[in-house]
Amino acid sequence: MGDQEAEKSLEKKAFHWELMKLLLQVAWADGRVVPQERRVLVGLAQKLSLEPARITEIDACLDGAALPPPDMQLLRSRRAEVIEAAEQIVMVDEEIADDENSVLAQINELLG
Repeated sequence: MGDQEAEKSLEKKAFHWELMKLLLQVAWADGRVVPQERRVLVGLAQKLSLEPARITEIDACLDGAALPPPDMQLLRSRRAEVIEAAEQIVMVDEEIADDENSVLAQINELLG
């Protein structure tokens, strides 16, 4: 793998981790994580090929561990993808709580 390819791979992994951190925030916006949300988030982490240590960290956050803050500047680079993923997490339980709407509005604002 060339230097540019390796750099792109690292950027992609960094973006995926920041996206997962944001989606954890979204999942907890209504104060709970339902089983469907957990399945979707863990499945997405595996699909994105996150390292096992990251998946363990995601599981811990889903169980109530402190949520790591996402790097919004990095996420801004792929705004549409981030918004779409956040909206999908909100819709998983087929209910949109006011807290979740508020978080989506905040994400929109933070991403510019």
